[in-house]
Amino acid sequence: MRVRKLRAPLPENKYLTPDLWSEVLLRSPPKTLLRFRCVCKLWCSLIDSPDFISMHLKTYKNNQLLSTEHVPKTCFDSVFVIRRSDTTTRKVAQLVKDSESSMISECAMIDGLMLMGCYSSNDSNSKDLSLWNPSIRKLIPIPLCPLKINNFVAVEYHLGFAPLSKDYKVVVFELGDLNLNASKLSVAIAIYSVRDRLWRMKPNWSDFPKWCLELMQARDGAVFSQGAFYWRPYYQYLKCLGEESNTHLLSFDVESEEFSFLKLPDIGEEMRKFIFLLGGSLALFGISKSEACIWVMEKSCGKDPWRQFSSGDSDTDTYESLNRCSMHNLHFSHIGNTDVLLIHYFNKLMFYNITSHQVQHRKHFRCLHMDIYVESLVLHKV
Repeated sequence: MRVRKLRAPLPENKYLTPDLWSEVLLRSPPKTLLRFRCVCKLWCSLIDSPDFISMHLKTYKNNQLLSTEHVPKTCFDSVFVIRRSDTTTRKVAQLVKDSESSMISECAMIDGLMLMGCYSSNDSNSKDLSLWNPSIRKLIPIPLCPLKINNFVAVEYHLGFAPLSKDYKVVVFELGDLNLNASKLSVAIAIYSVRDRLWRMKPNWSDFPKWCLELMQARDGAVFSQGAFYWRPYYQYLKCLGEESNTHLLSFDVESEEFSFLKLPDIGEEMRKFIFLLGGSLALFGISKSEACIWVMEKSCGKDPWRQFSSGDSDTDTYESLNRCSMHNLHFSHIGNTDVLLIHYFNKLMFYNITSHQVQHRKHFRCLHMDIYVESLVLHKV
């Protein structure tokens, strides 16, 4: 009978320190981290800690795209497809949905979370809402919104994060009857706190400029940056909405739960303006027949928060292409660690290089929605 020799334990200086283990774990995908929780109590408590979850969100980047696409030969079914972020947009995987709900089109993915919704069986004008983290297969149902929604009003659903209170919030705007012949209307707001697990009704905003509500309805969602929603400028509506809609952005702060206006940099009326996220900050892309520029907003800079990021000569074909689409809901996404903007509208997909100002078109690609795919541990302990 062979006798197995017991190995002597490694000296302490051969083990990784807790700080080094933390650095290793921060660079692991969420599914792997959930399995690592079973290794030991130390790892479990580390992975479950709010600070680690927040740091993992900032550290782990996979630079992939998430597209919502129609199932072939069906009218209403859709699937979520993960694709490469290069010009091939090759399919990497398909997500398995944990419910029959669909992603609410006006909502971007926030910290790996998606706001899902389907019409309620009890009330055809309300939606059954849920939050879904596809990277860890976590689905959290949300109670029915208390707003009494009828057929004659427009409703906006948005998902955001309040950085000071560290609370994810679902914000529902009931925009009122926009057919009324009035310059100012009221808007009803309901807010769901994921931390507190309850809805709150905000007092109705009366005397709200009608052009703001029309802009909210006309644009397919808003850009979320550093705790606030910003609605996209709409060039085709400027004459109808008024001069202020060309010089300011309408915003809603998720922390204070208040509307405000953000003055845009003065880049000229001839510029077509589009907003997007650049490294987590709000950015403005402007393009005319002769020039293209990008400005980035720095919240800590007081009354003049805009800083020019880049500028250069415009490409005529690019301008004409974007100008033709400016009346539609163009979605701009910056691909991390590159100089590339992904521009999507229905069956159009363009890759725009912000340094060379050159465009590559991806032909015959149709999807309902395109976003940067974020993997995270957010809400895994809820």
